[in-house]
Amino acid sequence: MTDVATKVIMPKMGLRMIKGKIVKWLKNEGDRVAKGEALLIVESDKITNEVVAPAAGVLRKVFFAKDGVAPVSVTLAVIGEADEEIDFPAFAPTATAITATLAAPGTVEPGLQVSAAAAAPAASTLSAVPAGAPLGPEAPMVAPLAPPSNGGRLKISPLALKMAEEYGLDVSAIAGSGPEGRIVKEDIEEAIARRRAGPAAASAPGAAWAPPPAALSRAGGVAAFEGMRRFIAERMVESRDTAVHVTVGMEVDATELVAMRERLKEESARTGEPVITYTDIIVKAVARALLHNPQMLTYIDGEQLVTPGNIDIAIGVSLGDRGLVVPVIRNCEALSLAQIAAERRRLTELAQADKLGYDDVTGAVFTITNLGGKYPVQFGTPIINQPQSAILGTGTITERVIAKNGQVAIAPMMNLFMSVDHRVLDGEPAARFLDLVRQILENPGLGFTKY
Repeated sequence: MTDVATKVIMPKMGLRMIKGKIVKWLKNEGDRVAKGEALLIVESDKITNEVVAPAAGVLRKVFFAKDGVAPVSVTLAVIGEADEEIDFPAFAPTATAITATLAAPGTVEPGLQVSAAAAAPAASTLSAVPAGAPLGPEAPMVAPLAPPSNGGRLKISPLALKMAEEYGLDVSAIAGSGPEGRIVKEDIEEAIARRRAGPAAASAPGAAWAPPPAALSRAGGVAAFEGMRRFIAERMVESRDTAVHVTVGMEVDATELVAMRERLKEESARTGEPVITYTDIIVKAVARALLHNPQMLTYIDGEQLVTPGNIDIAIGVSLGDRGLVVPVIRNCEALSLAQIAAERRRLTELAQADKLGYDDVTGAVFTITNLGGKYPVQFGTPIINQPQSAILGTGTITERVIAKNGQVAIAPMMNLFMSVDHRVLDGEPAARFLDLVRQILENPGLGFTKY
């Protein structure tokens, strides 16, 4: 038990994370929670993770609603005892705390979701702060809904609020049937029923009909720019505006690489072991090349140039319409091909199940994106994954007519294309590194072993 109110803060789930989105609250105001129990789900640009209760007690106040965006370290909620007197305005996030990381002074980022009345424990209503809404330097970050017709404060039960959010209902237009006009579960169920009956029926008093977001999306071809897609967009713009991108490319004669992969496939078919992919081989080749070119790992940290000693390589994993994540394979220089393959499969499965943890997506010193692994991509200009200084893209392997030993030949060829931060790396060392990767891939027998 706790005898002092405890803050629930937005965790920092990555080196460059500055804010997170509340995907879902797993507990409602008034619910009792145990220390370490999952309290809510938060999404950053890299992962979606559960946030656990830092103390046992009752979830007394929630300051940010589902889909709300909050900076790292800002108070999301307060845990205390049911009979404990808590000065909620003292805990409520202030405009200063928000604008310090999310927007220009005196404004709030569009779409920020916060509680309607931090000082009123009985009120659980949530609303959005309009873009550009001015706030005093220490004003609680609250945005009350329009007052109900009776002039009093809108009241709604946590369950009713959750249902209203899920169905996209405007709770300010629903007449509550509970004590003192409190909106309860039955009122939301009635509004849902009226909406399903159509706009005419929903126009009756207390109905609050509105088309669900999905229907709007299908009808108008419009989708919300939010979640992982928005985080990725912001990180890409940040990288483009920060790093000086220069892209270099080379061709690889993949004859020996293809032959090696075929041998590994045959062996896997014989032994029943998982197949080693081209991506696994490329990761190992890059790790070997990085050992001889440590300057490729150097990145800018404030006023310093830092060259890490670890070779932890991130690989791009597509989640389809949900976006892209870059889980990290650790110590690639020390791993065999089989170990790299096993770790890549593990991370890919976690990514597809939305179960990547903080340690799975942080600390990479180099990134590989195998664009040609699934589609016939020949060339690209990948954007650097900050704060790294380089990212390597690989194209598909295709048969082409080439000149080989003075003769015309047909050979499987693959393109390598790498973007580097020209603030840190010049063209010559970048080309030298890429050429070494090419040589290793063209001669995979140079130290490549399965185990």
